[in-house]
Amino acid sequence: MVVFLHIIQHSTVSFMLSLRSLTKSYSTTAGTTRILHDCTADIPRGTMTAIIGKSGSGKSTLLNILSGIDTPDSGSLLINDISLHSITEQERTAFRRKHIGFIFQFFHLLPGLTALENVLFQQELQGRLSEHDIRHAYHVLESIEIAHKAEYYPAQLSGGEQQRVAIARALIHKPDLLLADEPTGNLDPDTANIIFNLLVHRIRADKQTAIIVTHSMEIAERADRIYEMRHGTLVALQ
Repeated sequence: MVVFLHIIQHSTVSFMLSLRSLTKSYSTTAGTTRILHDCTADIPRGTMTAIIGKSGSGKSTLLNILSGIDTPDSGSLLINDISLHSITEQERTAFRRKHIGFIFQFFHLLPGLTALENVLFQQELQGRLSEHDIRHAYHVLESIEIAHKAEYYPAQLSGGEQQRVAIARALIHKPDLLLADEPTGNLDPDTANIIFNLLVHRIRADKQTAIIVTHSMEIAERADRIYEMRHGTLVALQ
């Protein structure tokens, strides 16, 4: 545990992901369904990667495994030479909180908290909220043009505004790895374009490694590389 925490504290700013033969199946009353089959890829540090594919092809399952939320049945995943699924659940949680940001399609904001409180929720939960954290949260909200709604509750915000808050929440701890699951899929085209432009600007400015799942080829083509999920396997398109 001590060695692992030392690695966390001294890891580099951006990530390298190495996926080797990841598989994942789920059992239901109807039988066993294989979602991922032999997923293999290398994601260089500081790049933006898009993953496209049909609904149900396994894209979200893969993101959950990359974040440590879920575990594969077999195969290996290295993030900066750390085997994410060979460490304890406690270590994985600590790693995720420090190094990984996750943006969901459906926002997942807490309705009883303001925009600012949603962004700062993890810090508050860990009992280490400071004035610096609050100032930094305002700065992040300002960078994606939603600081003027900091004291509004989710129900008072439009879909695009809620997604901006969700993006700020994912960015607040300056994650090395950003995972986004259809980050604009629940928005109208004009709003989606504005939000994605803001997101790309932050990713490029902070030199983050980002993996974005999307149905939109227009969005995917702005990435450095594109993979398609076909029958549970990653196929490189560019």
